[in-house]
Amino acid sequence: MVNAWVNGQFRLVVKLPIPRRDGRLGISTYQATAEFLGFSFSALDPAASLFTNLESGKNSTPPQAVITRESLLSTIAGLKDELALTEQDLGVLALESRSLASRVAAERARYGLDKVDVAPLRKTAAADQLRHEIAAAELAVKRAERKLAAATGNNNSKTTQALKTTADQARKTLDQKRATKPGTKYKPLGKQFPRQSTGRRTALARWITSPANPLTARVAVNHIWTRHFGQPLVDSMFDFGTRTQQPDHLELLDHLATEFIASGWSMKKLHRMIVLSRAYQRESKIDVTDPAETTDPDNRLFRRVQVRQMEGEILRDSLLSLSGQLDATIGGMVLPSAEAENGLRRTIYYRYARDDKFKMLQTFDAAGVEECYRRHETVVPQQSLALANSRMVQSLSGAIGQRLSVPSHSAFVTAAFETILGRGPSSTERSITIEACDKLAGQLASQGLGPVEVRTRVHRHVAHVLVMHNDFLIIR
Repeated sequence: MVNAWVNGQFRLVVKLPIPRRDGRLGISTYQATAEFLGFSFSALDPAASLFTNLESGKNSTPPQAVITRESLLSTIAGLKDELALTEQDLGVLALESRSLASRVAAERARYGLDKVDVAPLRKTAAADQLRHEIAAAELAVKRAERKLAAATGNNNSKTTQALKTTADQARKTLDQKRATKPGTKYKPLGKQFPRQSTGRRTALARWITSPANPLTARVAVNHIWTRHFGQPLVDSMFDFGTRTQQPDHLELLDHLATEFIASGWSMKKLHRMIVLSRAYQRESKIDVTDPAETTDPDNRLFRRVQVRQMEGEILRDSLLSLSGQLDATIGGMVLPSAEAENGLRRTIYYRYARDDKFKMLQTFDAAGVEECYRRHETVVPQQSLALANSRMVQSLSGAIGQRLSVPSHSAFVTAAFETILGRGPSSTERSITIEACDKLAGQLASQGLGPVEVRTRVHRHVAHVLVMHNDFLIIR
């Protein structure tokens, strides 16, 4: 019969189907969550009786164990033994702390952080480490022997044998530590890498870049070609397997890959080869009279340069460059994306992660966080709204206008079109823009502003309008 009280309340009556036998006592919470802070086992008073149902023991209290002189002395002896082990454990920890301090001093001297003689420090570190290891081995022996003594009389011979093996191994380790003579070697503080490479990584690198394995060069060429032309030679940029569709320009891909390998994997030479080609120097204008527009509407033959939209990084860097504020410093730490709004570094130096993105980049076809084989262009209203309402765009475009500002509206219009749009204004664009400048200048002058302030504000507004022009955002 089993009776159980939980927090002083009678909660359980269980009649075991088989008689109690000698062995271990296990406690399980099943699906509940509990923490056992302690457990003691003692005999009940022979006069104590157990309840056979919950109702009969409803208001009962847990029976008290019989405390005898022998049980009390046994408990005290166990606590003293536990206290001795705890004190020994504290001694081991103290030796470990001392050993660590000695090794730190030796390592600092070894690597020149402290200008002292390293030889005596290495000896001290080795000696302190050995003292700690001996003390730890002695503690391990005592714990193993204690567990073995507690298991004496246990019918489970496998458990007893395992504990005996553990105790023997602990004694053997202690004997080895005691027989060791301290020298000058000690365990390093951090992870030590092999001083001599196995050569496996070098072999892999040589195989990847071997002329007999053109796959790496093909993939690199395809990516670089895509950055220049806006469309790849192999559409499946993430898969060059045999099941993919054969590219239209396989010979061109292999030629560029071969030249890339022959040049010593020089990307600079590959870039030069591409930008000096006739294909790269062609116009982006669509000739509707060309019969090939019907047979090759997707420009698979690279008859013309693909019209592309600026990516967010190019857009921001272009505005900074045109305003004369771009910080062209190369290298440095990664900067928080929140600083990109007012920062002057190139966009590549700002963090772009899953939970830390510059919002403007997301609007203008930002790269994927996990992979970016190829960006897909989008044309959405939010892009126009961003150019019109972004404080960063307003500030930088205003700085461009102020930088180009001259007394003559006509001269400013010419400079603004050539600088921002990369072309001169048509006669219609020139007349409309000058007329808008004169009209806006009159409105500002009526507010009492001086002529220089009026001209500056007008030119800042015109520059912002040109930044929102389609010809600024589109790369032709």
